[in-house]
Amino acid sequence: MSLLKTKAGFYGIFILLSSAIFSVVFLNDRYDFVSKEGANLPLLELKNFRYDEFSVADRELTFSGGLGYHFADKDIVKNFKIDRFEHDLNSSLSAKNALLQGSLIGLDGDLRYARSDGYVLTSQKGVYDKTSSIAKITTPFEVAGEKIVVRGSGCDVDIKNKRLAATDIAAKVNY
Repeated sequence: MSLLKTKAGFYGIFILLSSAIFSVVFLNDRYDFVSKEGANLPLLELKNFRYDEFSVADRELTFSGGLGYHFADKDIVKNFKIDRFEHDLNSSLSAKNALLQGSLIGLDGDLRYARSDGYVLTSQKGVYDKTSSIAKITTPFEVAGEKIVVRGSGCDVDIKNKRLAATDIAAKVNY
């Protein structure tokens, strides 16, 4: 008789534990977990990609990257680069990391802006506004070209109008 009581007790504990596990696993609000965590998951992942944008104003833009993640509200790109081709001057803007939100592109790590006339700007961080074609460099920078080298603590580069406004600069002019 004691053997039956032991088996009944074992089965009772087994059913109780099984019910508890079932409740935790299947009756938990799984959809709430997916919706909260799903917001952090990319909608699209791109590897070694290139996107070309053409304009009727003799201008072409090429966006490229080594690894890109598209989220609902932003894009994150590793080894980011924009090439701008125009009839009179070509240029490229690149960085190790880029965060794209709306018309702004945050650039971080080995930021480089190079023009086909030989001028090259290097820095570590900046923000590029696609609407105004202005890059705001927020860390120390250097602009080097055939006739001049300029160093400063920050600058704004107006890519469309080919102008540079800098703060705290030191320049060396080569004749």
